[in-house]
Amino acid sequence: MNAFVVQLRRGPGLWITPAMVLAGAALALSQLQALTVWSESSSAAANSPYVMGAFVAGGGSWLSVQARRRGTLQVDQLSARGPAAAAAVDMGALAVWALVAYGLVAAIVLVPTAFRATWGGPAWLWLAESGVGLVAFVPLGWGLGRLAPSRFTPFAVAVLAFATAVFWDSSPRTYWWWHRLFPALQWIQRPFDEPRALPLVGQILWYLGIGAAVLAIVAVTGRDSARRTRALAAVACLLVAGGAGIAASTESGHVVFAELGVHREMVCAGDEPVVCVHPAYRDTLPQVQERFTPIVQRLAGTPFAVHRAVQQPREDLAYLTPGATGFGLDWATSTYVDIAAEDLVRNALYGTAACDLSSADLSIGLDPYRVVEVWAFGEGQVLDPHAKQALTWLSGLDGPGARTWLTSHAGQIRACTLAYSDFS
Repeated sequence: MNAFVVQLRRGPGLWITPAMVLAGAALALSQLQALTVWSESSSAAANSPYVMGAFVAGGGSWLSVQARRRGTLQVDQLSARGPAAAAAVDMGALAVWALVAYGLVAAIVLVPTAFRATWGGPAWLWLAESGVGLVAFVPLGWGLGRLAPSRFTPFAVAVLAFATAVFWDSSPRTYWWWHRLFPALQWIQRPFDEPRALPLVGQILWYLGIGAAVLAIVAVTGRDSARRTRALAAVACLLVAGGAGIAASTESGHVVFAELGVHREMVCAGDEPVVCVHPAYRDTLPQVQERFTPIVQRLAGTPFAVHRAVQQPREDLAYLTPGATGFGLDWATSTYVDIAAEDLVRNALYGTAACDLSSADLSIGLDPYRVVEVWAFGEGQVLDPHAKQALTWLSGLDGPGARTWLTSHAGQIRACTLAYSDFS
């Protein structure tokens, strides 16, 4: 215990912890527009090892490089508890500091969320998986430092760790099972979705297996006791095989680490229209209603009338009941409420089979559709002179006149055949 306490005080963990906290908190907070939804805050905190891992790997490498350069490796090998125990002390102390830094980053994100969130709770398993994944950088860095004991190795290992994270995160890791052995990084989970326990548990086993495997290799190369070596090798094999096996058996797809659309419950308010949002966005209801009301009034009495507006995952319209108009709301801020209003306009005009402008007749131009959207939205710009003239004409109609025009041209709007000549 005394050696562990000494390593806690004198090892690299103490002086790299502030840098880890700053980097991790900066990344987590940069991914969030508001600290109001548990799933979003949890995933942002769980993403922090994306940058923190480089510091941990570099620190682990520094430990093994210093041991070899200072000649203490022989002392470790001759210690009463054996070389594996000595390496475990070094790596364990750094792992504690890594978890302290990770805990501080999580607190920076999750504590404010606790006072503002209206639904759900932290994604504890995902947070735990990312914490164990962060600790796994310690033995990886330590092993690389032992292989190449140069004064430049810690910096090179840190750069390599970050570059690997960037490469792996940008690759299609869900298409092959071994891609799923790397953390689920750099994406924000929406409250509609639920983290999948099985692949996250598999990753935890895999990360623990990495640490056990490094200690087993140290025990073998350092001629540790046969009993300890066999035990470490057996544990490492079981953990690695278990983690890899779970990853191999997990169903692949676009999103491996979450079940999409599990939480479909809604809270609703208003009359015309009835506006429904996920309970996690309950506090935005008054703002959404206020923004949607003038749009609903413009479209009332036409085939595009909105009677019930329902928040939805942006990629999924299938669960909407007949008579509902969907909109996406990604963040509980005024900017994204405006984006939700644009979604409402487009879904009301084009329906779930939205007007595919990419296949429309380009000879009639695309701006006629933009004219109707801008008019319904209530603000915006059109650049084409013909579009400006059409928007001025449509805006000049009184309520009954606009409704009559929209009704008579509904088929053309939805069939993408609207032309400037129709604005007269």
